[in-house]
Amino acid sequence: MNRSLSILRPVAAVIMLSLCSGCMMIDLSSLGGTPQLTETVVQEDPGWFVTDKILMVDISGVILRESDGGFLSENKSCTPEYIRGVFDKALRDPDIRGILLRIDSPGGSTVATEIISQEILRFRKRRSIPVYAHITGTGASGAYHIACTSDKIYAQPAGLVGSIGVIMALPQVKKLAEKIGYDQIVIKSGKMKDIGNIFRAMTDEEKKLFQALIDEFYGKFLDHIVAQRDSFKEVKDIKALADGRIYSADQAKANGLIDEVSDLDAAIAGLQEKAGVTGDLVTYSYRPSAQPNIYSSIGSPAGPTLLGNSVPTQGAMLKTGFYYLWAPGL
Repeated sequence: MNRSLSILRPVAAVIMLSLCSGCMMIDLSSLGGTPQLTETVVQEDPGWFVTDKILMVDISGVILRESDGGFLSENKSCTPEYIRGVFDKALRDPDIRGILLRIDSPGGSTVATEIISQEILRFRKRRSIPVYAHITGTGASGAYHIACTSDKIYAQPAGLVGSIGVIMALPQVKKLAEKIGYDQIVIKSGKMKDIGNIFRAMTDEEKKLFQALIDEFYGKFLDHIVAQRDSFKEVKDIKALADGRIYSADQAKANGLIDEVSDLDAAIAGLQEKAGVTGDLVTYSYRPSAQPNIYSSIGSPAGPTLLGNSVPTQGAMLKTGFYYLWAPGL
């Protein structure tokens, strides 16, 4: 078969499927090679010959190591891959004079959260520009971990902050398996090799092992907050607040978790003042908004997909593991 025809056939199939449906959005940009981040101006500086820019970075959706969507879905989660790409691009642009983290996330994977926080701190060591955070909706657990990497944290008056802690949830289907007559034989090298097996009851020893890991990750979370937030000098200063509860923006400010309660415009103005510039407000995206403004979604952070706009529910696609996550419906 002709090689060019074999490449074009799946593309033609996608186009035909779109024409038949009449309402399906298609983005074929990724078929031509590696997708590239595109800069979009979401708020223009009214002045003339302005080159300075403020970069707004979205921390939105469940924070995961990789895309939470399949081939037919548009990923809305925040991944280390996307963040690394954004900050590497920002490093190459000397006109970027400040970073605003726009946060609306319940948190996510402990590993992904730590990597993203490290990426931001790595950037800050290499570029001496201010980094502010604005919790536009929810800044919970891992999202708050990331917010703490900034110089100053703002929160929308109706925003939610907190849920500091670690969670792991395992379903128990032992009784269901017994009802339907399902059984399994497990052959293992050690008594802990199938720890977390959902088809049997967890032993006390196994619970203690998991709790020890949870406590270790929790301690690292608290250490991170103390290292990044001047309002907390020691772990004991934050521990009483870090029992997993959620705070309103006003409560969070009163307890030193954030610095200001304000809307996004005020956070942008505060960052511009700190940076000593006005400049355009820009975002980086693989699929920019058609009519961008400061409240526009930046599109699909992890890159363009071919079809659809389906996002899985918060807990439905989570893999077994440990999470800095507020997940009341998990």
